[in-house]
Amino acid sequence: MGTAIVSNASISPYLNDLSFANNFATINQNIIGSYDPNDKSVTPKTVWFTGVRSSNSVGQQNPSDTLVAFDWFEKLYYTIRFQNTGTFMATNVELIDTLPALTDVSSLQMEGSSHANYTLQITNGNVLHINYNNINLPDSMSNQLGSNGFAKFSIAPTNNWLFNLPQTSWFTNTAFTNTAQIYFDFNAPIFTNNAVTKFDITSSIKNKTAPNISILISPNPAKNTITITSSSTNFSYKIFNAIGDEVANGKSTSLAQSIDIANYVKGFYFIEVGNERVKFIKE
Repeated sequence: MGTAIVSNASISPYLNDLSFANNFATINQNIIGSYDPNDKSVTPKTVWFTGVRSSNSVGQQNPSDTLVAFDWFEKLYYTIRFQNTGTFMATNVELIDTLPALTDVSSLQMEGSSHANYTLQITNGNVLHINYNNINLPDSMSNQLGSNGFAKFSIAPTNNWLFNLPQTSWFTNTAFTNTAQIYFDFNAPIFTNNAVTKFDITSSIKNKTAPNISILISPNPAKNTITITSSSTNFSYKIFNAIGDEVANGKSTSLAQSIDIANYVKGFYFIEVGNERVKFIKE
């Protein structure tokens, strides 16, 4: 890894070529890699929030359609894979995992393991240790298949985790981020990739009778005031919080409408105009 690779390519012959300048290409690259399959994965990778709103044939709100706010999930399922890529068997393997913030450590449960001989320990409140003692894990050169192992566990989010996310998470739509360290005997740890669960928004049911109007929200994020810029000079708008509750509504007779949000709680909101729904963040 780290070796520089230079690749050259050329085109010939040059007969009837209008320009010779674009007949050559050079690419400089560095070889990169990971300790594959020493990695970590998570399910789900995305948590979807559904702000469902619909109207019946006469344009009145159907109460049964306004209550669906989340496509919720009960647990995060993590899998840590490890492989002894050394030159001798590993007597012991230890997985150390600092569990994500806003998860309930008491809900942690092992879901599967490649080796039955393991122990679990929690230190410092949220650091998980999975110890495989005396498993004598073969090295990959002598036993490719036998050199592999895995641990799978689940953990539930805390109550109201969405409303306790730090502000930085709202900008990246990142809900839970997690990595692990893998120790083979007394060697330095191998750090896995980040296993990331994001959250995103979808409107699964739209008002079929509503007009198609394009809108832009600025600034976004905002602290005190936002402006809705619309493709129509006559539109109605509604604002919903993260769980689908309507917090404001109004009408505009111009292409731009300013709205005071200074007293809104920090977090993300949706503005709905016709069939268009746009998310904005209150700082």
